[in-house]
Amino acid sequence: PEVVDKHSTGGVGDTVSLVLAPMLAAVGVPVAMMAGRGLGHSQGTLDKLDAVPGWDSTRSRVETLDLIDGCGAAIIAQTEDIAPADRTLYALRDVTATVPSLPLIVGSIMSKKLALGAGALILDVKWGTGAFRKTVASARELAIALRQVALDTGVPCEALITDMNEPLGPALGTACEMREAFAVLSGGGDARLREVTIELCRGAMVLRGWDGEDAVAALERTLEDGSALSAWEKIAVAHGADPDPELLAHPRSEVEVFASAPGFVTACDGEDLGRVAAEVGAGRRRVDEALAHGAGVLVHARIGDRIEVDQPLATLLVGEREVDQERLT
Repeated sequence: PEVVDKHSTGGVGDTVSLVLAPMLAAVGVPVAMMAGRGLGHSQGTLDKLDAVPGWDSTRSRVETLDLIDGCGAAIIAQTEDIAPADRTLYALRDVTATVPSLPLIVGSIMSKKLALGAGALILDVKWGTGAFRKTVASARELAIALRQVALDTGVPCEALITDMNEPLGPALGTACEMREAFAVLSGGGDARLREVTIELCRGAMVLRGWDGEDAVAALERTLEDGSALSAWEKIAVAHGADPDPELLAHPRSEVEVFASAPGFVTACDGEDLGRVAAEVGAGRRRVDEALAHGAGVLVHARIGDRIEVDQPLATLLVGEREVDQERLT
């Protein structure tokens, strides 16, 4: 009953789960997370973990409990026994343009979360150009629906509505997002990614009885003293993986995208960026398509930044998949 689960409704550069689980484990709050694969323009947590050599997310309920006892966190895939119908529906939604459907979203998320049996649930509901819910109002509608289902079944739950009008973190892909997670866990990394992750961790800890300020202080210590990174290494080994970041895949080639005029970044189409990442190999265009773990997009400019001519805006990380680089740039 002390186990916490977390779910994000998806976006681009959303590397939170890879940072949140070890941070919570480091402060003694166990995590059980049933993660998913990519949908539409977003890259899924399981796809990112697949970039870590040896990672095994296929676990029985008994094995999941053993993982939680042993390392403080379990990040697993759906099984034949847990919400089995959703596995088929999930893949079909990706290729039938039904990803944004509110009833299907609520049914898919909550069937898995309730079946896993976590004692508390923290939800990250995204809105903006890179999210499936484009407005705050539609994100709020989804957050209320998800939270109410949890509360109606006796699961303490809070939902945060967070901004996805540009990528949350600077990396969009699998191996490149793992590297960004390591950067945050090591006490550096992207400030926006770190801020959102700490806030979600704080919410989860408050559900488990922590004072909010004490929770934030404890979380920041895990990043400063190395305990969050140590927790990640322990979690990776327990899941059968080698945590050495040097073993992560690299792109076949890189393409720099430069600014053609000076000015300021006033807007960013996160969904388009997510689709570019998918095109270069970090996402699927059909259900059975393999990912190129070295592929992705690195974003170098944020909304509000001043830009000069020929300043790098992004780097395309091209994987093994053949792509039309001129069309992408």
